[in-house]
Amino acid sequence: MSYLITHLMTTMNNMLGEFTIRDVKRNKRFCVDNEFFENGYAAMMGRYALVYFLLAKYAHMKTQTCFPSYDTIIKYTGIKNRNTIAKIIETLEALNIIAINNPKIRKANTYTLIDYTKWRPAFSITSDTVAIVSKTPNKQYRKYMSRSIKHDTGNQRRKSAK
Repeated sequence: MSYLITHLMTTMNNMLGEFTIRDVKRNKRFCVDNEFFENGYAAMMGRYALVYFLLAKYAHMKTQTCFPSYDTIIKYTGIKNRNTIAKIIETLEALNIIAINNPKIRKANTYTLIDYTKWRPAFSITSDTVAIVSKTPNKQYRKYMSRSIKHDTGNQRRKSAK
């Protein structure tokens, strides 16, 4: 009976109006540095933030390392293009938000979340910077070549000339 009363009181204390608040003792959560929002990274990033949040979700609490596969990243972020994921990860690395350790023996990359004091400012890099920092050529994931104007129909060329 005392268990029932205790459980009922705990449940009632967790009720806020008609809503139940989250259990503070539950340890199945991930941490994101407040600076990610305060310094403008979340506002700037969009899909980049999704990948960072997924890495934070899988990061070991003490070592801050994780090794989700691209398939896992695709599954949980909804980003379907592997080339896009590669560019996002390279950008996070260029901003010094994560570090990548890629072993040479066909194992998954290990991602380490870096302390916010070492991060570069959110708007400090360009796509050229990311291309220079890139460790793997993006061509391996490219499925379609970009279309040039010579492949456009005559109607499309006339419209673009106006």
